[in-house]
Amino acid sequence: MASKPVNLVIKPRGRTIKKLPTEATTYLQGSTADLYQRIAAESGISIHRLRLTKGSDGSLVPNAKDFTVERTGLRSDSVVYVKDLGPQIAWRTVFIIEYLGPLL
Repeated sequence: MASKPVNLVIKPRGRTIKKLPTEATTYLQGSTADLYQRIAAESGISIHRLRLTKGSDGSLVPNAKDFTVERTGLRSDSVVYVKDLGPQIAWRTVFIIEYLGPLL
């Protein structure tokens, strides 16, 4: 059985994001990781800087390959809020700064 395409309305949460698409089309059986990749590619922001939440209840849309769009509860014309989390640094960098800093 082929999955039906779903149109999602994309809105920014917080500051406006340049080049953020106003809508995205995906499939119900498609993974949420594909949705993250599509929005990241169109907006020009790294996938690690994005957080997607549902407009209905504000719950997080996970960035996982084994999590389908249908499983999140998103339907056609659902609102998805996108937030830019800003630059992310690795935990190793934090570790080095935290423990090496006082020694210097």
